[in-house]
Amino acid sequence: MVNNWLIESFRELGLNLQYGNLLKSSIKTHCFGTSLISDLVDHDGFKRIGSAQFRKKGAFLQHGEIQTNPSRDLWLKLFKEEAPPKVNLKLTNNEIVQHLKNSFLKNKSNINFKNITIGNKK
Repeated sequence: MVNNWLIESFRELGLNLQYGNLLKSSIKTHCFGTSLISDLVDHDGFKRIGSAQFRKKGAFLQHGEIQTNPSRDLWLKLFKEEAPPKVNLKLTNNEIVQHLKNSFLKNKSNINFKNITIGNKK
């Protein structure tokens, strides 16, 4: 459900994604170096969305990371390899988030988003 929505939403923005190909985790280098069937990769095989879900009592929590333009310097420092090529969607991060919200809410008028800021307790 969630990945199908992400595939369609990013296709509308010009980025074609598909499911990764591994059934079980065999991470040898880092999490973005492996693409499980719960992840989404671009046409060159670069993982663009890493996903995980937790399900309990009819509810689920979806956690993920979207990598369209990773910092080349940080990627090299962390993973000791070149970063995947940047994806130019010609939108700001805020515009991408707004598009994702709008596309999710299409035909789902009974859902409301609540933004929660997590910060340090003082």
